[in-house]
Amino acid sequence: MRRRDFIATLAAMTVGPIGAARAQTADRVKVLGVLFPGSASDPLASAYVNAFRQGLAASGWIEGRNLRTEIRYGGGDAEKIASDARDLAAPAPDAIFTFGNPALTAVLTVTRTIPTIFAGVGDPVAAGFVPNLSHPGGNTTGFGLYAPSIAGKWLEFLKEAAPQVTTVTMLMNAATPSHAIYRANAETAAGALSIALIATDINSADDIAHAIDGVTADGHAGLLVLPSNVAVEHRNLLIARAAARRIPAAYPFTFFARSGGLIGYSPDLDDQCRRAAAYVDRVFRGEKPGDLPVQNPTKFERVINLKTAAALGLTLPPTLLAQADDVIE
Repeated sequence: MRRRDFIATLAAMTVGPIGAARAQTADRVKVLGVLFPGSASDPLASAYVNAFRQGLAASGWIEGRNLRTEIRYGGGDAEKIASDARDLAAPAPDAIFTFGNPALTAVLTVTRTIPTIFAGVGDPVAAGFVPNLSHPGGNTTGFGLYAPSIAGKWLEFLKEAAPQVTTVTMLMNAATPSHAIYRANAETAAGALSIALIATDINSADDIAHAIDGVTADGHAGLLVLPSNVAVEHRNLLIARAAARRIPAAYPFTFFARSGGLIGYSPDLDDQCRRAAAYVDRVFRGEKPGDLPVQNPTKFERVINLKTAAALGLTLPPTLLAQADDVIE
């Protein structure tokens, strides 16, 4: 049952009179590198690339006419992501677009001069990508994911969906700089909700399986997943393992809930990719990325999987369902 549908119009892919006029201002074909940390076969990556392309087309940048794009997919492999970043930066393109912390880290390791626009990056200040949000300076800017207080929201939604939960295992990645901040906020929220929070570090599929299998499934246990490349790459395993042990879980992206997780809450990442394309347009037309402020999300979505709730034996309160943007039945 859709509460707010994502509307993708063909008009975004069509250059109207304004877009055509703007495209004509380009003095030559622009070269753009694109780096995604996920797999080319992942439908999520395809959706984000399509949203980004739509944003470019809306600004008048058409592949084969005034734009040439080189896209690389890291497949969740840190070494390949690093290699792809070197390959994309070597010919000195006009700009690079990256998605997520691993891809941006790899690109900024090899270049501090090529304009780099990012989307889907967690806490870019804490991660050391920019010194501040309002005037990032340097060669990079873009769109961040969350304020640290979001961790408290995830716990609140989990408690509202499963009031019986008193112990929550939080899957985090200690190597991710923002996770220390998320953890602190989650611990504060857990205290207010009378929840015992257990932080567990994950770096692989085996870590995920071991962590969930170690949860005492006594009807009072829950799961909170912090955003990380590990969790995203192995989301199907994570969701299946939690379901098998009948553990209610809150997830950091809505696509977890659409794939079978109980509840997901996150920014609209398609929207971020479109907005990032507008920043690429501004860079192509002469603006410096360091002068463009890093922007926080403006659109958030909450998705609840009612089928999963029923399998867990949960009766969700009408208020929670009424506030959802999408309820999967």
